[in-house]
Amino acid sequence: MNHLWIVVLLLASSLGAQATIVVGENQKVGASDAASGDNLGRAIDIDGDTMITGAEFDDHAGGQDAGSAYIFVRNGITWTQQAKLIPSDSQPFDQCGCSVAIDGDTAVVGLEDPNFKASGAAYVFVRNGTSWTQQAKLTTTTSTGSDFYGFRVAIDGDTIAVSAYQEGTATLTNSGAVYVFVRNGTTWSEQARLTASDAADFDGFGWSVAVSGDTLVAGAIGDDHSGYSDAGSAYVFTRSGTSWTEQAKLTANDARDFDGLGYAADVDGDTVVIGCPDGAYSSTAVTEQSGSAYVFHRVGSSWSQQGRVVASDHADGDRFGYDVGVSGDVICVGSPYDTHNSINAAGSAYFYIRSSGSWGDEHKVIASDYSAGAGRFGWAARISGDTAAVGRLQADYGSVTNSGAAYTFVLGAPRPDTYACPQGGSVNTPAPGMLGNDGLYGGVAAHFRVISVQNPSANTAVVSAPADGSFVYTPPAAFSGNDTFDYSVTVDGTTVLASETVTVAVSTGNQPPVITAPAAASTATDTPVTFSSSNGNQISLNDPDVGMNDLKLTLTAGSGAITTNGTAGVAILAGANGSSTVTLQGPLTALNTSLDGLVFTPSPGFSGPATLDIAVDDLGNGGAFTPLTDAAQVAIDVAAAQSGGGGNDGGCSTDDAPPGNTWLLLVALLGATVVVVRRRRSV
Repeated sequence: MNHLWIVVLLLASSLGAQATIVVGENQKVGASDAASGDNLGRAIDIDGDTMITGAEFDDHAGGQDAGSAYIFVRNGITWTQQAKLIPSDSQPFDQCGCSVAIDGDTAVVGLEDPNFKASGAAYVFVRNGTSWTQQAKLTTTTSTGSDFYGFRVAIDGDTIAVSAYQEGTATLTNSGAVYVFVRNGTTWSEQARLTASDAADFDGFGWSVAVSGDTLVAGAIGDDHSGYSDAGSAYVFTRSGTSWTEQAKLTANDARDFDGLGYAADVDGDTVVIGCPDGAYSSTAVTEQSGSAYVFHRVGSSWSQQGRVVASDHADGDRFGYDVGVSGDVICVGSPYDTHNSINAAGSAYFYIRSSGSWGDEHKVIASDYSAGAGRFGWAARISGDTAAVGRLQADYGSVTNSGAAYTFVLGAPRPDTYACPQGGSVNTPAPGMLGNDGLYGGVAAHFRVISVQNPSANTAVVSAPADGSFVYTPPAAFSGNDTFDYSVTVDGTTVLASETVTVAVSTGNQPPVITAPAAASTATDTPVTFSSSNGNQISLNDPDVGMNDLKLTLTAGSGAITTNGTAGVAILAGANGSSTVTLQGPLTALNTSLDGLVFTPSPGFSGPATLDIAVDDLGNGGAFTPLTDAAQVAIDVAAAQSGGGGNDGGCSTDDAPPGNTWLLLVALLGATVVVVRRRRSV
């Protein structure tokens, strides 16, 4: 494997206060049997620590240009080839691997059959341990060899989408279709055939396809609308039970002739990104094929355009938007014909971050070996969590020229840390330590490694830090006050990506943790009570010198059960959410997040006095001091359920009136006093 580098540093406040987003090239990977002209990187997808990339012109036992796909897996920060996927009935010129997708232990590989021998296919492979086997071949009887069935594939869970963008009907030519398959056990069956509600000749519906849960998106690059020819669009379908219906048609608010919106598409939850590589960078520009990408967002069942991104260094012919990916608040966009460093069509990829509904914070990356010549880096681009994969189908790999390769990138946001240390003592912090808050969204930076530490301000302090983020800090014997040192991180094992500062408060004593909680609360039988900042009754912790060290928190319900607001970033040591007691351990910020929204649920049918006991232990600030604790109790009054419709004895309800009687209610307003008189009259 080749470990290469490229670093981009830009300020991005969206994913953490004062956090600097960084993007680093992690690794370049290629096929173990790479050959010139394989086109590895033609299609790519990534899910967590597993990546798949197609090599549509790979020659093997199936014949010339039969095609294949390769699986790569990550261990730590290193990617290695795990498998080569070849259909059981592979034939010459199939070009299998023109499209790929992966989710968990299931991969799907498309075969579009451009020579029209058959109608194309999609093959499903599953992983057991480290071994991959073919589970199914997905075909349809309605497509023919000229329909390009298998041109695009997508998967999420037990749902696969396969496009046939040139499929027609008795009355339409090349209007396009998308087929949906679902898995039951190990058996796949066709669930639906989707077409546009306003399908027309040569729309190319299915040129791109993506699926997330019960939402499917299909691009139609030849769709005419709003008076523009081939402006392009994308269609959103949603599933209820086993039925799919069209929910929306997505079009650009600045559409023009021949934009071809829908060339690429991806969806994650309520966010869709659509590529438009043939468009101009603005509606008034005369440049062509500089490209753009559009982001749409769903609220309820309504979709609206949330943003449009273009390369800040756009130029004619870049084809920005050739492929796109979205994960959470990050999108990636390929620009395979971008010319840079005087190399035509060297290619690039761009990342954009969402903050408060706006997309910005552009990060451009290029292949570390771009000097090898035109390689069309960015032909394929996808992202999963903090990791992106970018294909370069004409890259050299090892001694093999023009075989194609895939490049992985890691995004993160190093943040400063604080710890406490006793005078004359030391701090011994386990992993992830310094990396515990350096992830893109503030969690653990699982794919960063510490490469060095330097510059303690108390110059005779000793810092020992292995790559996993753990460290031992020992100050000079007589030193007290704040000391700092820097640490540098890497994603390829050799190149410094970024540096950040650790502050250690060296003091002669430990300060205790403090619990803030309401003294009392009230609710009714079988009615939960929520303690949160929005309700003004939040339970929270504070510890002025705990820094990034862990605290231990124990919650105990008397006559009830406790459910915290999640357990992200904390460990459950005892008990469980939804039980009468739970013990958590983690850093201060993570524990306070778990507490903000804590729910106390009275035992079924219970009424009377209940309690919520809170106990916190600072664990000696990482073992540096003698542990200190605090405790608090919330008294919770659980009122019995009221009888009758009104629920208040002696009120105005007449539900308890005996038969044959009528209640007369006389309300007289006397000054500021309301007098209610209840009288019974016989009839």
